[in-house]
Amino acid sequence: MAGPIHTAVSVGTMQKTVQKIVNFDKNLIIHSIILLPLFWVFSGVFAFANGDKILNVLVPLVVIARIYFLGYKDILSNIKQNKLLWLLVANLLFAIVAYFTYGVSSSRFRILSLSVLYLAILPPSYLEKITFKNLVWILSGSLVVFMFIQYFDGSLFSRGSWSINPIRIGIISAFLANASLYFAITEQDKKHKSIALFFAIIALFPLILSASRGPWLAFGAGSLMLIARTVNLKVLNYKVVFGSVLVLLSVTVMLKQPIAKRIDTTLYEVQQIQSNNMETSIGLRLQMWKAGVEIIKSHWLLGVGDAGQQEVKEQMANEDFISHEAARFSHLHNQWMDDLASYGVFGLFAILLFVIYPLCSSKGTDNKTLIWVLISVYLTVSLTDVPLERSHPFVFYIFCMYMLLRKHEVMKTTTRKECK
Repeated sequence: MAGPIHTAVSVGTMQKTVQKIVNFDKNLIIHSIILLPLFWVFSGVFAFANGDKILNVLVPLVVIARIYFLGYKDILSNIKQNKLLWLLVANLLFAIVAYFTYGVSSSRFRILSLSVLYLAILPPSYLEKITFKNLVWILSGSLVVFMFIQYFDGSLFSRGSWSINPIRIGIISAFLANASLYFAITEQDKKHKSIALFFAIIALFPLILSASRGPWLAFGAGSLMLIARTVNLKVLNYKVVFGSVLVLLSVTVMLKQPIAKRIDTTLYEVQQIQSNNMETSIGLRLQMWKAGVEIIKSHWLLGVGDAGQQEVKEQMANEDFISHEAARFSHLHNQWMDDLASYGVFGLFAILLFVIYPLCSSKGTDNKTLIWVLISVYLTVSLTDVPLERSHPFVFYIFCMYMLLRKHEVMKTTTRKECK
């Protein structure tokens, strides 16, 4: 009698074990599918010129998969808890109004729509084992692949031939380098310090090779903020700082040729401006800013719209107020001036919330330093470009802020529930 009973128990145990394995594999597959857009933003999206457009297909498919496998009951509670999502929704609503009135940037409209969709259905529990540090290092590694692609294409040392605008790579690299330096300073484990320092070096290469002056300045601004914050927190390790400076100098020496070339170009452009030649990179920006000031004077409340701005600049070019070369650019190469000219004070306030809200919400969070460094980098770049208008840097900023703020928001919500 013992034999059949023992056999039945063994079969039952085996069936339970198999069922657990099947359920584990199924959950792992679902988990992986739903996290695809997040991992895509921190990987291949920057290795392809149209990598951001893959999200157009990926996000809707993930939304469908999420609802099919997990249902939709907890989506509403997720939206209620996620204040960053409220901010995205508010900006999206403004973009919709602008779209049906005087036009809005297609990149901004698309990224806002996709971000709202994805972050609304992304279960917070799926992020518990994902650290921001690992995402930074994954993206830093993917930039190495990007550099190799440019090298084999013969365009690595010719920024105009890159498969993507080098400014976009420069913006991302400026933050990644500073983020890794932050981890090198704050990590207790020596092995992790070394790894962080290695990835900081990795991020410096695409930053310098992008030959983009705005991101270079942004890296400097982020580094100053990093030093100020770590000194304030009394976690600054002077050995790490010395090593970081040494690494920066070493990379600079290795890439002295593209650096020297960009410095020479800058000096040449300044000389050309002094000779009343405004058809250089800096000169064209000065012309665009002059046009922006004139637009804002007359349309400060509501702006002229995305399409309207182009029409006004063409008219200014016909009147010789600015050159036709300056008029052909789709934006004013200054985030805040561009938003004010295109969408007025309401549009400017809407985009400023992406800076104001994280600054206010960073109080009490462990990620405060990284949040402030990210904002410093983007604020600096915003003086000469529109990082919150272009899809690659914009989606990167949104997802970074989500990862840096989300854990803190969940903890606050949990604490409030426990108090009740």
